[in-house]
Amino acid sequence: MSYKFYQLAVSAIRGILRVTQIPWRWFFRHFSKTGYLVNLIASADPKGEGSTVMLDFYEKNASFLPYAENDYFLKLNTGLEKVAIILQGPVCHRKNFTLETIRRYRGLYPDIRIYLSTWENEIVDFDPETEGFTLVRNPLPKNRGPGNINCQILSTRYGLEAAKRDGCRWAMKTRTDYRFFDWQLPHWYLSLLEEFPVRGNGLKSRIIVQEASRFVPYYLDDYCMFGEISDLEFFWNIPLIDGVLKRKKIFTLHEIDSIKELYEPPECPELYLYRSFAERLGDSSELTCKDYYRFLADRLILTHWDQWLWFKYNNINWIPRRSMNAYMNYMNFSDWLCIYHDSEKYAFDAAAIMNLSPFDRVSASTRVKVEPEEQKS
Repeated sequence: MSYKFYQLAVSAIRGILRVTQIPWRWFFRHFSKTGYLVNLIASADPKGEGSTVMLDFYEKNASFLPYAENDYFLKLNTGLEKVAIILQGPVCHRKNFTLETIRRYRGLYPDIRIYLSTWENEIVDFDPETEGFTLVRNPLPKNRGPGNINCQILSTRYGLEAAKRDGCRWAMKTRTDYRFFDWQLPHWYLSLLEEFPVRGNGLKSRIIVQEASRFVPYYLDDYCMFGEISDLEFFWNIPLIDGVLKRKKIFTLHEIDSIKELYEPPECPELYLYRSFAERLGDSSELTCKDYYRFLADRLILTHWDQWLWFKYNNINWIPRRSMNAYMNYMNFSDWLCIYHDSEKYAFDAAAIMNLSPFDRVSASTRVKVEPEEQKS
């Protein structure tokens, strides 16, 4: 299948998916008491066979919170006074998404402190005291950086500083256009930090992130992470950067010919964040599987849960999570656990990946193999 044909097929399928949302949205808008948000997660392998589409419905408004109305669940979500949830970025006014997200978290986690870290000129048309959160206003940087990375760095820093001043120890860093639905997520994350102590110096505990690329070294998500505030402050205490990305959008990858172009200055934001983090910890950030997987095994925890919604891409998440293309094959918790116990066993030839285009299929024909120096004796 040629790449041009694949692009046409993807565009056609995405158009069909958008159209199929219309009757469902109309139904829930007119007949549901609360209304729902539709989440479509589609995966397609450009050089494989078949695709997968998942259709999920999530409550649009926080007025319907079955867990919050149950004393059993409310009792389980106590004892989180030292935990903060930080929503950073511009307010998402569409469907009152940011406000309803805050209300949902407030209803599910009565003890958690919630912070909205946004810009001085941002319109916030709801009252922080009434809704039970702290508003942190920040100056908008003159240079937003590639992919608005400077905006994310500053709004996250200011949110963490506010939570630290209020005596919080742990924080969940999220976005204003992102919402998680797992009611026991904070307790699960605290349990993971206790179960898997960090290896090496420089951190008090591991940092939990949702996703990581299997084949692109140091490409991990930056939209949701959890950890001790001191560790998160260390992560986000990096210089602001200049420059313009070659790619316009995260999924518009036909503008580059190979994976290695993602690492050319200026790096894409995710790579810049995590490679800088590894270097400041004294770890190697070389583009090898050996260093990348050791970094994952020693410093982080990958969870990859499915109960979340991201409004960034028009309420449709077109993410080939488990396809075998070089760019977007994500690992989940079971993958990370295997790497945690034996990172060398799952090694691959990172140099071969660098020369692939983002949509090339990773297989034996691409010389992906265990590097000889990584094999166990």
